[in-house]
Amino acid sequence: MAERYTSSVENRSMQDRVREAASSRVEETQGKAAQATEQAKNKVMEAKDHVQNQAKEAAEARKSQAASEINAVAQALRTSGEEMERQDHPGVANYTNQMAERLERVSSYIEERNVDQLLSEAADFARRRPEVFLGGAFVLGVALGRFLSSQGQASRQSTPYQPANVSRRPTPDYTPPRNVQTYEPQNFAR
Repeated sequence: MAERYTSSVENRSMQDRVREAASSRVEETQGKAAQATEQAKNKVMEAKDHVQNQAKEAAEARKSQAASEINAVAQALRTSGEEMERQDHPGVANYTNQMAERLERVSSYIEERNVDQLLSEAADFARRRPEVFLGGAFVLGVALGRFLSSQGQASRQSTPYQPANVSRRPTPDYTPPRNVQTYEPQNFAR
């Protein structure tokens, strides 16, 4: 009986050691999983930050390009206004110069702010005056569409269509298919 008791004590002792080892392995695995999860979160955050930075840089470049183009239009209007003054059209010249001034202000406004500020201000304006915002977006879209379509028409008019690699050989005479009946006029003068 003493052997059985020692054997059951040894069994329990062995079971306790196995449990402790398993528990230790589970804790170790959980620690490694938590560490891997944290590393994955950090990598995702780094990637997100990288993508956001690239998007902001691209938006800043587009913003600067838009400001430059608006300024170029303003300069063209100013030149046009000066030409109108020389041709003795003061009303049109005044209107053209006012438009040039406003476009120059818009250009500098865009250039002085970053993309986040512009988006925030646009969202605020859209919340305060949605009808004006949507109307302005509509008018801008129509104007842009007309401008782009006129550019396409101008390019089509300036370069006539000339198909490439067309041979100038004469075409053979047309012969109808063999199984089709042809109309032959009858001679009624007998």
